[in-house]
Amino acid sequence: MFQQGSTYIHCGSDKFDITKFEKVKNFIGYSKPIDGGLWASPVNSKYAWKEAPVIKRLQDKKSFSFKISDSAKILKIEKKEDLINLPRTIEDGKGMFNISLDFEKISQEYDMIYCNAIPGSELDKLLPKWECECILVMNPQIIIPY
Repeated sequence: MFQQGSTYIHCGSDKFDITKFEKVKNFIGYSKPIDGGLWASPVNSKYAWKEAPVIKRLQDKKSFSFKISDSAKILKIEKKEDLINLPRTIEDGKGMFNISLDFEKISQEYDMIYCNAIPGSELDKLLPKWECECILVMNPQIIIPY
């Protein structure tokens, strides 16, 4: 569950460089953007990025910690109902069981997405590839590096 004031950790760099930040880009037919944004997990999460299968290969990589500005607009996805009215890139009639969210459009309204798609959860099935408790920062101005 989302907690204001949490500390997050990003894998792949030892510091935040705003000049390298890229806008989120949609990838049609995929449940998360491939390019852009900054992925991280709460440092105290039982299901953080370190536990995700894809990230286990990256555990020896560099990382940095940061907080999020209190003024950030946060989209919280904590249950399947949170997905119902979100913009999509494809409307295929299959309902929310074939989700292709429009992240470019979402990033116009929100600074960050928090998603709790922990393994075995309902969200894990609906949003494959998220596979942990994570955030996607879409506006670099909300990042407060340590």
